[in-house]
Amino acid sequence: MFNKYLDQLADLKHKESIWKVVSAGLAVIVVVLAFALSILSYQLVSNIDRVRYILSPGIQTLTTVRPGQLSEDYIEQSFLHVVEKLNAWSYESIKDNYRVLFDGFYTSDLKTRTQANLKAQSYFEDAEKRKLISLWSPTITDSEFHWCGNVPARKEIKGVACGIVTGKRRLFADHNIPVSEENISYLIYAVNVAPTPTNFFAVQITRLKRGPLAVLKAELESSLKEGVLPSEENSHEDQ
Repeated sequence: MFNKYLDQLADLKHKESIWKVVSAGLAVIVVVLAFALSILSYQLVSNIDRVRYILSPGIQTLTTVRPGQLSEDYIEQSFLHVVEKLNAWSYESIKDNYRVLFDGFYTSDLKTRTQANLKAQSYFEDAEKRKLISLWSPTITDSEFHWCGNVPARKEIKGVACGIVTGKRRLFADHNIPVSEENISYLIYAVNVAPTPTNFFAVQITRLKRGPLAVLKAELESSLKEGVLPSEENSHEDQ
């Protein structure tokens, strides 16, 4: 009887040892899982701003945008919107157009240079005095839109939206008197930023240069091949 009791006690001790080992193993697994979950949570929080969903009026679709890369269709719509603001206006709306660009789309440096340029030319005053109206129609066949993935726009940002927008601007004075008709081309570089109510395209223009189409195309080609930005000469709205 006593021996049977000792056998049962030994069996219980053996089972206790097994459970201690199992418990220790489970504890290690729980610690590892908790550590892994902590790392995953940190990564998710760190990357929470790396995926953005943007609904733009120009494209009419929900677009998933990762900072550092935009589709060519998206670049086209955003650049056309910016250039339209520059060239489709009346003497009554021109200041509001530029205010939208300054507040939502231009970098502070580009805004400062453009404001100085417009002031030097008395651009707004001239438009008001002559009752100017500007009409704009883009020439898509001569325009092009790309992602310059190897162009460093800033130290922390490599890759920019880049492209050329060209089209025809017709200028009228006193509402309907023809003044001029000319082809205008812009070379544009922009980075992806978080969307805002005033910038639903989520792009910020870092470089905007007006000039002859052939010259601008050569500079864009250099950016695509060599990964370099053009000079900042005339890197603003050159009226």
